[in-house]
Amino acid sequence: MPKHYGKTTGKTQQTKSNESKKPNRPSDEKMELVSDKHYDIVSVLFHAMQAAETLNQYIEDAEEQGDDELCDFFEEVQQEQNRLVTRAQQLLASRISRGSMMEESRDDMRDRSSRRSQPSAR
Repeated sequence: MPKHYGKTTGKTQQTKSNESKKPNRPSDEKMELVSDKHYDIVSVLFHAMQAAETLNQYIEDAEEQGDDELCDFFEEVQQEQNRLVTRAQQLLASRISRGSMMEESRDDMRDRSSRRSQPSAR
């Protein structure tokens, strides 16, 4: 059976062949605190940040060995990872903001609807 990394426990978990090939996501049948889409963006953000940090060591190693070409390459890759970090942050922020605005809008509509259905006290 294939093994997949479990995001919620940090342990490797066995999956049946007919189960989804995606890694496990934290979820609750009644209420999901973070949507799969938001979780995926956070995951990309984390991994890009981690890669950018790891590249610091690679750059240092290349500098110590006097390999300017490799140093330039690692710096270029690090800049790209930092660009992805910024993009993921912006995307996540805008989606969370839009989600909050949509929830507020739905709540406002429910409040107006419930006020209309209540008899007025005159």
